[in-house]
Amino acid sequence: MLGDKFRLRFEKAGVLRLLSHHDLMRVLERMLRRAGLPFKSTAGFHPGPRVVFAQSLPLGVVGRDEVVELELTEPRDSDDVLRGLNEQAPDGLRFTRATVVPMKTTAMPRRIVYTLPLPADRTDEVGEACERLTAQAVVWVERVRPSPKGLNIRPYLRRVLVETARVTDGCAGQPNPPGPPSLGGKGGDGQTLPGAASASATSQEASQREHPSPPRGGAGGEVDHNNPPSSQSDHSAPVTTARNIVRGQWVEEDKAIRARELRRAMTPAEQTLWERLRSNQLDGFHFRRQQVIDGFIADFYCHAAALVVEVDGTSHDDRAGYDADRDRIFADRELFVLRVGNDEVIGDLGRVLGLIESTCRQRGGRAGQPTPPGPPSLGGKGGDAPTDWPRGVSTLAVSREAAEIEHPSPPRGEAGGEVDPANPPSGYPPVATLTLDLWVTSTGTARADELLRLLGADDLLDAGSVLERTLVELRDEAGAPADPTDTPPDGPADTRPADPAYAARAALDQPAAASGVSAPGDLSVE
Repeated sequence: MLGDKFRLRFEKAGVLRLLSHHDLMRVLERMLRRAGLPFKSTAGFHPGPRVVFAQSLPLGVVGRDEVVELELTEPRDSDDVLRGLNEQAPDGLRFTRATVVPMKTTAMPRRIVYTLPLPADRTDEVGEACERLTAQAVVWVERVRPSPKGLNIRPYLRRVLVETARVTDGCAGQPNPPGPPSLGGKGGDGQTLPGAASASATSQEASQREHPSPPRGGAGGEVDHNNPPSSQSDHSAPVTTARNIVRGQWVEEDKAIRARELRRAMTPAEQTLWERLRSNQLDGFHFRRQQVIDGFIADFYCHAAALVVEVDGTSHDDRAGYDADRDRIFADRELFVLRVGNDEVIGDLGRVLGLIESTCRQRGGRAGQPTPPGPPSLGGKGGDAPTDWPRGVSTLAVSREAAEIEHPSPPRGEAGGEVDPANPPSGYPPVATLTLDLWVTSTGTARADELLRLLGADDLLDAGSVLERTLVELRDEAGAPADPTDTPPDGPADTRPADPAYAARAALDQPAAASGVSAPGDLSVE
């Protein structure tokens, strides 16, 4: 779409999270010049591009859904602008969307969301601190700019809580389809899905040579699973791990056709999420959509993390039994099922993406691996499977026994029964996230650093945890809330005179004032 003013959404991650806001503005100017975009300049002795950031990103914080507006002197197509900027962007900076907006429009933030992954031993402690904080009618903090004062930030707190991913696990011992036939000395490589070419092959013929289809019945018909051909008879042991899904799974033709149909008819929520997952956009993690797994079709699947993401709507209300059967089959393959609702994807996409990424990382997933590694060597060929996956399954192993010896599966409940989600075994790392959902008004907002101090969680940043801002919601893009009371506060927040001792330290610019703590044991921070 042609336009001369664009609203750009971008991500700033990796080492670039240590890039200051002013340095980011200089980087953006260089990118615009190198991309050949005719940007408007400011007036004065030191002109620069007319760019406006909706909310500056604090130093050291990863931005997943940031907003900047750009003005041009000539109309350009939004796709050309997006492509030109991404071609010149350094590693860690990626523009995800370009939208044409009227020239007089200004991006005004309405709401921002921060997330911080929590270790298992801190989840209860931080959760209780969140409950104590939100139960207070007023939350005073001390600020020194523009002048020393106390500020009540309680109206800015929309939600402050610890969220835990919904874990679905099942029982062991469920039968699975037989494994693929051997390729004769190069490990247990299987075939590609019917009708889908191998990603590494340059043609369908090359794909068939590299991954031949499984033998069929007489006259090319389907294989009778009760009487499989002899080439499959030696591989009829159940496959109960995450291997052999992408490249080693035999899929019935009708399931492959149904998966293709679902890809062409995705729901609005699925399409919205897929636009942010496709092409390794989520920090390098590769996702597949409508992946067939043991006769069931998963909405989204990340092989590197053995993660299934299900986007549930109202149609799932009447399919509890079907979903339970599917989750049990997925659990037999050591797959982690993360369920999100349609309304969560549409209304809070940034938080959903942050939850998916943190789950991938805590599951031991490794970004940038679209397909599983090659099978273990049988004679000097093929790559060994990785040994650092916490879920611990050898990809395309020679045998189930070898896989269990080399990479034992995580423990299950007693007698192979259900795993208690409230007390998962050590093989399943916890997926808990501190969420700071904050209102933003024209007069101010709460800050993530002061909230972390109030919750006693600021030491996690020193320990290496990374704070992420997953959502910047704008006023002109926010829809009508389902709850009429779910709106930003009106007017400025309450203030009070600054603590005299704190104001004196601030005036003298003492280190105690710079630290932000007004008094030992006091909850007020700056």
